[in-house]
Amino acid sequence: MKKYFEKVLMVMLAAFLSVSFTACSDDDDDEPGKGGSMSGWVEIDGKKYDFKYFYGGKNDDGGEVSFTGFNKNPYSLKESDNYNMTAFTMAFKSDGTLDSEYGNPTINFEFELNCNESKENADMVMYCNHSTSYAGITATRSGDKLTIDGKNVEVRYSAKGAGGVNQNDPKTTVNFHFAGTPEWLDFD
Repeated sequence: MKKYFEKVLMVMLAAFLSVSFTACSDDDDDEPGKGGSMSGWVEIDGKKYDFKYFYGGKNDDGGEVSFTGFNKNPYSLKESDNYNMTAFTMAFKSDGTLDSEYGNPTINFEFELNCNESKENADMVMYCNHSTSYAGITATRSGDKLTIDGKNVEVRYSAKGAGGVNQNDPKTTVNFHFAGTPEWLDFD
């Protein structure tokens, strides 16, 4: 189990870093994402947030898939822009169904991030961590195509301006739907 968590954290970190180093820049020349086609939304307290730019990585040995989604093109953001971000890591069996025996999901939502100030200026950070079950989540993987749905999934959320979420933060429920193929990035 420890090996799984280490792999998951490395994939998430790689996905986040690959986008973080290039986000908030005016340089569009090296923009990836042209091969992927994915969209999705998150609904919290009746408010819907759309996402349409997705970048990810996968570990075929263990079936883990990680992706990061943005509501705006992260490769054309200006330093004064705000954006929303979501990140998922999940494990799939060889038949494309969720592998709930292999581990639990890591799901992260961040809203109104400022390019200059990062998550310390976020309106809210929400996190569904390794101790959370797959309750309310259904997902399938067919080749590179993912379909992930969540209904009343429990998450913890931070106060405005907090850089992260801890175990004492309050809980709420979210609904979400993501479908398609993220732009797979090569981490080697």
